[in-house]
Amino acid sequence: MRSICIAVACFFVPNILAIRAGDSPFDALDATDIPDDERFEGMPEEIVAVLPDNRGLIGCISLSPDGRWLAFGDDNRIRLVRADALDEASTLRGHKTMVLSLAFSRDGMFLFSSDDDGALKMWNLQGDRPAELDVDTLKDSGGAFDMVVSADGTSLFTASGESPGSGKRRGIAKWDLTQGAPVEVRRFGEDPNLAGIVVAVSDDGHLMAMLGVDTDHYSFVRLALWDVDSGERLMRFDELGLPNDVALSPDGRRLISSDGGMFRRSRLLLWDLERAEGPAQSMELRGHDYWAVPFTRFAPDGEAIISAGIDGRVIIWDAESGEKRRVISFGFSHSQTASSADCRYLATAYRGGPVYIVRLFDDAVGD
Repeated sequence: MRSICIAVACFFVPNILAIRAGDSPFDALDATDIPDDERFEGMPEEIVAVLPDNRGLIGCISLSPDGRWLAFGDDNRIRLVRADALDEASTLRGHKTMVLSLAFSRDGMFLFSSDDDGALKMWNLQGDRPAELDVDTLKDSGGAFDMVVSADGTSLFTASGESPGSGKRRGIAKWDLTQGAPVEVRRFGEDPNLAGIVVAVSDDGHLMAMLGVDTDHYSFVRLALWDVDSGERLMRFDELGLPNDVALSPDGRRLISSDGGMFRRSRLLLWDLERAEGPAQSMELRGHDYWAVPFTRFAPDGEAIISAGIDGRVIIWDAESGEKRRVISFGFSHSQTASSADCRYLATAYRGGPVYIVRLFDDAVGD
């Protein structure tokens, strides 16, 4: 095996999208190619492809920023699929428990993964046979319920939630990806009773939002905003109910959080972060039924918000007015959802069911 420093030498060049806006390997997919036995009554016209062959529980989904790859956790395996033909390129084995989170490097050459035991791994996707890299700095990391690579490709953020008895650290970790092997450089929200579950980072890399569960009171979920450079907590959001997901607008001026549960009607809360006296809730978006809304994103132009809920709906919202631009009803739940970098496509699935590729926009968002 090559040394990690050689393997990662050309890893993070902050360009970073190799695919032009509005151009995607998924564009080659045609809904007429979906087999009859994979279709269902009332299937939305936005579905352009189906990946039916899932043998276990799907714990996470990710799409590479360069548009080439789709990866999903299938129990303790990772299935790596080529986006243009949806044929499986490889099955990555090495995790002992369910894979909970995935994140691609910005150039699509590497993949990070974490499992239910807190193991954090790095995979080299270059060449004919993807392989796990032996990275000492990732050992005893605490793993990641969620993780994201910064827009410039230089940092990885991981949300760790190990049990207190594990001896591993909690909160959000920032990893420097420019030194060869990833190096942890900062830890945010390191509270022994706070398990990090969701992390989001602004495009300029200066702001980070964190969702964490209070392990003394599992019904309490905290949302806080941090200054990435100083490590200072800037604000805490109260009276949120039961937050499910969080996303920052591309310009870092707004934040969207989803809120819902089994006996709680779902909603999205849009926050204005620019007020000197602190964040203000500027809008409440209603459109999902009861249950959680585990996926929220701002479109790259900041003018649309995309949400996917357990109620089986994908909703595209106008970020200024809060009006629904479009509602796509599947008739089944979305527990795992990922978007392409340009938000034109979603990959979505529920537990062990098929993975559906959904075309939201024909052209680049904002065109």
